[in-house]
Amino acid sequence: DPLPSHFPSDQGRTGSVHGISNPNQDHVLPKSPGDAVSCLSWSPTSNHLAASAWDRTVRIWEVTRDALGSVRSDAVASYSADAPLLSCCFSHDGQWLATGGCHNRVCLRDLHAEKELNVGIHDKPVKSVTLLENGLILSGSWDSTLRLWNKNQQTAVQTISLPDRVYAMDVKYPTAVVATATRRILAFNVETLQHAPVPDWQGESKLEMQTKSISLFPDRSGFALGSPEGRCSIHHMTESSRSFTFKCHRDGNHVSAINAVDFMPGKQNVFATAGSDGSFIYWEKNLKHRIKPFSSCYYPITAAKFNTSGDLFAYAVGYDWSQGPDLFNFSLPNEILVHHN
Repeated sequence: DPLPSHFPSDQGRTGSVHGISNPNQDHVLPKSPGDAVSCLSWSPTSNHLAASAWDRTVRIWEVTRDALGSVRSDAVASYSADAPLLSCCFSHDGQWLATGGCHNRVCLRDLHAEKELNVGIHDKPVKSVTLLENGLILSGSWDSTLRLWNKNQQTAVQTISLPDRVYAMDVKYPTAVVATATRRILAFNVETLQHAPVPDWQGESKLEMQTKSISLFPDRSGFALGSPEGRCSIHHMTESSRSFTFKCHRDGNHVSAINAVDFMPGKQNVFATAGSDGSFIYWEKNLKHRIKPFSSCYYPITAAKFNTSGDLFAYAVGYDWSQGPDLFNFSLPNEILVHHN
């Protein structure tokens, strides 16, 4: 019983739900948030999935496989913040969950004791937060800073000024890549960041529009970027001549935002993109090849993430505001689905 239970047993299911088409027959998690999901995070030690959302909640599910190999799930925990949450991340031992959001705070929750610490505060909303393997917490904010925290003190142990607001961040220890407004990308060694607060590499996105999503290569030699222009970039930091961009998530003249990009663990060159067209696609970066496109579930995918072993792919469906406020209404669905690879 790795996590305390706050819900009665309510297992997920397959098939369409609340108007969402489920053409890939993926598993639908129970007890979905009341607003769009901002971030998904898998525990490194188990198939527990956390989701932060604009309804100010964090929800956690246990995802399992039955004897026939079918995906099953149970909602096991939920708690609320006092502002919309933009990011969540498990610790490397799965015992803690860090969150950041529009209350400007970095918070850390002990999942067993069900107690929360206010670790520190930014001047503006916290867009991304990561619990590092060295025990420190890294946060990126719309206040144009990257901050390093120790959970035992509320003053940042290091603050790094960035060129602009943080729009996306990914960490594969000991490397962190941070994408800011004005299309800047910076890479840091988080192992030495406390004492050497300078980037190891910095450059400009090869995409024309702002960065929506970023994912480091498994070998940390580069990263993939997604943007609102229906285009993805593969950027090699050490061999820039190998970098390229390609079009995706387009249908005729309709261009969709790339809201999520993530590399599959255990597969050096395989990654997924997910977009506002409601579809996700698996790619092979070195061969520049589309491995498999999946059918659209009609509504935008707002977040997506592989689990640690790479056999499960979670994605959240909801409104991403890519079509502006005129197309929003409160009856739009919000669901999280899990695809088994």
